[in-house]
Amino acid sequence: PSKAAPLTFAYALHARRGEHWRVITPARGGHFTVQIGIQEGVAGKLGSSLADDGGVNFAVECRGADYVNLVLVRAPTNDAHASEGVKVEEFALDPSINRTGVVWHAAVKDAGDILGYGWRVNGDLGWEQGARVVPDLVLVDPEAPRIRYLDPCEALEAFPRITTRTGEDVVVVSGIPTETSPG
Repeated sequence: PSKAAPLTFAYALHARRGEHWRVITPARGGHFTVQIGIQEGVAGKLGSSLADDGGVNFAVECRGADYVNLVLVRAPTNDAHASEGVKVEEFALDPSINRTGVVWHAAVKDAGDILGYGWRVNGDLGWEQGARVVPDLVLVDPEAPRIRYLDPCEALEAFPRITTRTGEDVVVVSGIPTETSPG
């Protein structure tokens, strides 16, 4: 099933009592949810951190967000250049599973081909409350242990771009930690 990821299966249970139906809801949230391709994660350390099982935990503090998506950039499956054929996976996090207070979190088991990640945030679009939400963009994680630069391609269109000192246009993504990197 993880090959079909990202996928969230949300459902409600109904029970019949006499002639009437009633909806059974879980203790947290308005529906039952099963996520395929990601796990709940933990809110403990912000940014990305390696887990004991070889996976990666992701956590970001995001006040005022109604919805947060984790966007992963995975390496191409062939020997092509680093950003040619990259695969972008976007996971819509469930607030009843992937949020603790103002921290949104998720984990992935197989991190071997992850080139980078970012966050897409949605919520109040008004600037009056200081929300600064722009759902069309993928944001770099302010707590990421490292930053990576990738060659621009259509799949990375929503990520931020910069021009380096040498005049090269690159895409900026949050990097995950490695065995030797801090964090």
